[in-house]
Amino acid sequence: MTLTLGKSGGSYASIHLLKSGTGCEFKGTETVITTKIHECGTIPSHNDTHVIYQNKITAIANKKDHDNGITRGDKEVPFECAYERTGKTGIVYWETTGETVVESVNGEGTFVFHLDLFEKAEFAKKVDKFPVELTLEDDLFVQVSVESADPDLTLGLVHLKAKDTPKEDDATYEYDLVEDGCKKDSTLQPIDVVPADSKKARLSFQAFKFLESQSAIYLHAEVKVCGKSDDSCTNICKETKRKRRSTDAADKEEQYHVFLGPFVAADPVKMNAVASVSKELIYNSFLLAGTVLLLVMRY
Repeated sequence: MTLTLGKSGGSYASIHLLKSGTGCEFKGTETVITTKIHECGTIPSHNDTHVIYQNKITAIANKKDHDNGITRGDKEVPFECAYERTGKTGIVYWETTGETVVESVNGEGTFVFHLDLFEKAEFAKKVDKFPVELTLEDDLFVQVSVESADPDLTLGLVHLKAKDTPKEDDATYEYDLVEDGCKKDSTLQPIDVVPADSKKARLSFQAFKFLESQSAIYLHAEVKVCGKSDDSCTNICKETKRKRRSTDAADKEEQYHVFLGPFVAADPVKMNAVASVSKELIYNSFLLAGTVLLLVMRY
């Protein structure tokens, strides 16, 4: 959250937010005050349509007077920001590209989910300018993570898809990279997180397949979180294969959505041409395989 103060009225001895401390106190001459939504005493609330974050600036004219209870010349400025609620009606959360914030999950506090793109396999520098232009066989380095006060939390990646919409539903084009925790794309490779961090998952894959779409593409991840005594986040693929279909609805309620994008083809004409050639090669391979099989059966 950022609040810009007017320059009129002169400077103050100091400025602080609802909660004092590092990052919550500012020089009296500051005109731009910034804090994260879960820091410095920010109070979250919600209604049927929005999640609301409220804080208050206190500008102190004279510290000695203020400490003695004299507040003449001090100024208090309440401020707030609001995000439109999205997703499941039973969960209070909002999302923007690359981030989903879930408030007060079953009394376990706040979860902040991130879906980030990095420039290289070292995962040192994030890509923060979108849309991102991609060419044939570009390697994408993606990290899914969760922020939580629980040190024993484990993140599990359930689904990773490419869609032609930033919305969780209503896609006209989808391409599965990970489905039910299982690898679906042949180029996808998990990457170890060093040092180990159970709240992060890293992987790489090539852009070729999902750029066959004519539209801008968004990456969509569905994730789940597990506590210390729950190991189901580490073997999602195997666990899913063993479960009966009747449990799918309940599992869906425990999953959280985060998206990133858009991604666009740097050369759509070339992409479509290569995609057509690839499909023709696949079709011809099937014809050849069928012909060989008939010859074997005949002899």
